Amino acid sequence: MWIYRANTSLPLPLSPVTLEDVFTQNKPDFLLARQICQYRLLNICGAAIAAMGGVDAIVFSGRFVKLADIFGPYLTEKLASALVPKANHICFYSLKESKAISIINIATGAILSKIPDTQ
Repeated sequence: MWIYRANTSLPLPLSPVTLEDVFTQNKPDFLLARQICQYRLLNICGAAIAAMGGVDAIVFSGRFVKLADIFGPYLTEKLASALVPKANHICFYSLKESKAISIINIATGAILSKIPDTQ
């Protein structure tokens, strides 16, 4: 990602930055990049949630895993009207380990939480 000066097409004299840099460093040069990333993430998540008819959880993986603590609360605030009925929050998960193992663990936990305790 490159950061550009306002009203020009010339990049700032900086080295490339990561998403983590844009969201964790409080530099004025990163403000527009941060706002664009937030808007695009909100747009993508909102479209997916609308297509599914609601959401129980959002899983962060890949380049977004380190930003789950930042994106999670932001998306919760912005997507409050898209929550599943009677829910007051969205669960957030970060896939820091192998994706296949994490998905199995999350799915197993979700299934087990729906099974009534017979004891």
